[in-house]
This record gives sequence, C-alpha cells and structure tokens, in this order.
Amino acid sequence: MVACLERNLAPANTCAPTPAARIMTSMEGVYRRGPLPNPLNGLPPLAADAEPVAVISAQLGFPTGGAAAVCVWEGDRAAADAQLDRLLAQDAILVFGDALAGLLEEAGIPAFKLHVLDAPRAMKQVEAVIATILTLTGEEIIWRGPFGRHSSLALVNSELAGQVQQIIGSKVITTPPSAPEHAGDAVSVSHSWPADFTPASAGPQIAILPWEYGDPPAEWAEEAQRHLDQVWVPSEYVRDGYIAGGMPPQVVKVVPNGIDLELFCPDGPALAIDPRQEGRCVFLFVGGSIMRKGIDLVQRAWDQAFGPDDNVLLIIKDFGSDSFYRSQNANEDLRGWATRDDHAPVVFTDRHLSPEQMPQLYRAADVMLLPYRGEGFCLPALEAMACATPIIHPTRGPSGEFCQQGGWQVPAERFSMNGRIQINLTGPGYLHEPDLDRLVQTMREVAADPQERARRGQQACREAQRMTWQRMGRIAADLIGQARRRPPVRLTAPAVLPERRAILIAATADWADGRFAAPLAQAAAAIPPDAPVTLACSCAAGHADAASDAIIAALETHGVAPDGPLCDLTVVEEGDADWQGLVLSADAVLILDEPVGDLSHARATLRAQDVSGWLNGRLGVPAA
Repeated sequence: MVACLERNLAPANTCAPTPAARIMTSMEGVYRRGPLPNPLNGLPPLAADAEPVAVISAQLGFPTGGAAAVCVWEGDRAAADAQLDRLLAQDAILVFGDALAGLLEEAGIPAFKLHVLDAPRAMKQVEAVIATILTLTGEEIIWRGPFGRHSSLALVNSELAGQVQQIIGSKVITTPPSAPEHAGDAVSVSHSWPADFTPASAGPQIAILPWEYGDPPAEWAEEAQRHLDQVWVPSEYVRDGYIAGGMPPQVVKVVPNGIDLELFCPDGPALAIDPRQEGRCVFLFVGGSIMRKGIDLVQRAWDQAFGPDDNVLLIIKDFGSDSFYRSQNANEDLRGWATRDDHAPVVFTDRHLSPEQMPQLYRAADVMLLPYRGEGFCLPALEAMACATPIIHPTRGPSGEFCQQGGWQVPAERFSMNGRIQINLTGPGYLHEPDLDRLVQTMREVAADPQERARRGQQACREAQRMTWQRMGRIAADLIGQARRRPPVRLTAPAVLPERRAILIAATADWADGRFAAPLAQAAAAIPPDAPVTLACSCAAGHADAASDAIIAALETHGVAPDGPLCDLTVVEEGDADWQGLVLSADAVLILDEPVGDLSHARATLRAQDVSGWLNGRLGVPAA
C-alpha cells in the first residue's frame, strides 16, 4: 500500500509534498470486507480539518481483479473547476452534504457519480458505493461531453450515462469535450457543442446531434455516412430533417429527452415572482430570447391579445443571454418592453434559478407559452407539463410528439432559411412560422377558461409521466448493445470509382440466378441515358465477364437494348471495390432480390419501382 498525505500523516520518503492548503491521498492495495484501510477510514476528520480546497482520493484494487477510483471532496467551486477532468475520471465522488453535491453538479459532474455521505454512517456508505462499482462488468463505455445541470447538453449526458450504467451494468467512463482518444475498443458516445467527431475510442462511435433547422450541416451528414455508427437525435422531427438531408436512415436513432419526476411534479411550492401574479392567469415563457424561440411572437401576441386592464400576467424567464445566446438575444429590448403600461403586465427576469427552483416557477404559471419556430425537442415544455402546466405550442415541431392533449396547438407553416444560417447545410434549412392571429385567439381562450386550463394541465402531467429518464436510458442501452455487435464503420474504406457520374446507385445479386433480371431491367430503363447517374453492379472477384453476360441477357430479355441508349451501367469486381465500400460511396442501394450485406449506412434503399420517383426528388430528373 502506498499513501501520500501533505499533513502530519504523510509517510516519510513516499512522495513529494502536495501544494499547501490541499490534501491529496492516493492509495493502492487490496480491499477486503471490514473497516477500510487508512487513510480512507480517517476521511471525515481529515476533511473537517482541511483548508477550503481539499481533495482526498483513493485508487483501490480488489482480489477479483476489479478496481474503483473514488474520491472524497471538500472544496469550493473554483477548485472543482480546476480539477474537473480529474473528478470526471473518478468512478464515484463522495461528499458530506447536499450543498457540495449541488456545487459539483453545477461545475459539470454527472449526478450518478455523486454520493452524499452521512458522517455517522460514512464508512458503511463508502463500502456500499465500492461494492456497487465492483458489480459493473463487461465492456466499458466512454461518454464524452459536458456533464452536470448547467445546460441541456450537460443534463442529457448526465442522465443518460447514469441510466445506461445502471441498466447495462458496464462502467461508464466520463470525459470532457475534446478529450484524447481512450485506449481500448469500447463503444463511445459524444455529445457536445460544437459537435466533436474525433474518435473517443477505437470502438464504435455514437454522436448525439440535436438540431433545429431541418437540413443538417453538410459535415454532419458526411460524418454520419463515413465515420459514425449511430447518430442519436431527440425527436422524430429532427430525424426527418436528417434523412431528407442525406443521412442514412438506419444510422439515425431517436432517443428522446426525459424528465425527473421526483423534481418536476405538481406537488410543491410555487415561486413568488411578482405580487401581481396572485389571482391572475399567468402565462410563462422559458427560453432564450432569440428569433428561433419565438420571443418576438410572444411580444406581438401579448400586445394584441390583452390590454392593461385584463386579469393576466406574462412572466419571461430568459436563458443564455450571458453565454450561448450572448450575441443574439433581445434582453435589453424585453427589459424596456416589460416596463410599459400600454399592455397587460409583464415580468422579465434573467436571474439564475437553481434546478430546484425551476419546478416552482412552472407551478407559478397557469399556461406555458412556447410559439417557437424551431426546436430539437423543447425540454421546458416537458418540464412544465410534468408540473401540470399545459402548453401552447406549434403544430409543426417536436413537442407534438409528447404532448397530444396536454395543451393547445397553433398552426405553423414551413419557411426556408435561404442561406441565413452561417453553416454549410445539405439544403437551405427551414423553420416553421406560427400563425399570429391564431396564437392571439388561443391565448384569449385560455385566459377565459380556468376549468379547461386545469383539465389540460392534468392531462399534460399524465403525458409527461411517460417520458422518464429511465425509459430513455433503456432505449440508449439497447442501441449501445446494437453498436457493440458491429465493427466500426470507419474501418471500411469507401469505394472509389474514378469515372462515376455525380449520383451513384449500387446493386448486387447472385448474377447466376435469374431473379435479378426483371427488376434490374426496370431500374435501368428508369434512368435516362444522359442523367448524371451511374448504376454500379458489384460481383465477386474474377466474375466480371460472367456477370456482364448475365446482365446483358437480362436487359435484352426484358426489352432494354444494351447497344441502344442506356444509362451509365458498370460492373465492379470485389477487390477493385468491395460491396461494403460501395454501399458507403453510393447515394442509394438498389435491392434486386434480397438485401445483401450490412446496409445500415446506405443513404437510401430502393426497389426498381422506386428509382424514377427517387431521381425526380433527388435532382428533378424526369422519368425515362
């Protein structure tokens, strides 16, 4: 056993002293049932005697070959920020008191790694924590990104990683964004902004990519095709945009966001924001004060719907004006607008509210007002619903996937961004514009009907209770299991066909079996000869001549003259370009009989009867 302490417990000549005002302990040894070896059993008095910055850690080895990295933390926020990478690497972090646990979550530590100790029972609790870590078996999982509760990305990482560890029983190793590649071939999950596509391990790679503008960034679509084994998105709305933008359908998986039903629930106090809220119908907006969130629609609708004498109140809780929305928010305009007396009263606040205060804010409202133009999920809507606060939201967007009867929907029409996003997308990008007149009408109806608000609030709560983090964790765990069963796609080299045209359709079959003949002839006839399309037929090495003869005979049999006007059709031998590489390079895979090989990364799969319509949609090429 090796121990190193800075204070009077430091063994002589074991290691150099640590910096002043900090206790560092590292320990290697064998853990057996019974009292934990020193210095771990002295943690409470050490912690109590330490300076404000104190970290005590232990690396424990076990006769069974398992290991646990644990630390006891007593320090301030600055110390947590300074040692964030080291803390993330721990399997468990032990603290005395909920306040320290909250501080570490704010700093970026996932909740599932935090364990609050009760001093009289601390040693038994430590033993239980270590025993739990020892039960984690199987392959590790690398999870890279921000953690804690300071942003939606961090919250999603913390909740999903904790659920996955519990469900699969594999240790989740958390690393910060842009961390170097982890040794080994574990499955990795990355979720950060900007998106990080560098491999986090040598194993299969999963990226969580929420998005709000429909057509995905072109870089993301390319990564999904060539390097990512799975892309997780929070809604079918996002998935539809990604698939339309060229991402392989089988790669893009929906893992919705969830809700902590112990925190977000109808029971509990309501936050007192303003004395005027008592007895009024309180509308609440929560989100960044940006165009995409519809804050301008909130202002215009409020001005039109209500006057100074109406018994209503609007609360605007702004987010991100000092961070991710710093350069694009309407913060100052809202402050001035809220002070005007020519409309119904408005309260604007951008002050920080703790995670425990957010449910209180939702309970203070009668209805949540969310006329967004674009969202990837809209987590505030789900949080409000769980607190029995119904929502007003658009018909086009992700919130309709979890809110059917727990609110009111306002019609919205799609409009193109026309290059207004300073990112190269696979298309122009799009949002949806809620109907302002219908929004105004809906707000008036909601304010006039407290019984209907209460009914829909109860329905909202019931619908939100289906959206637990436990359920989403099971979805994520199942997808990780699927990823483990396949080699990483980035190990397959895309096929290179130097003379191919702009659009590549790949096909393969048993060319000695005549079942391919009719569908191949139908597909070839559907492609105009001058279209920028190459139809590449894959065959086994050394069988190009036999495959070519079979294809020519099939075309002739079904009325397509091989020596007449014909689409660009080529035969490709395995070895020159193997089938899986061809799938990665192709814009679509033509299925002539039964699917062949792993088509999970095919951008599109077509039957012969689909080719003409697909080409029309792809480039507006008229059917032959």
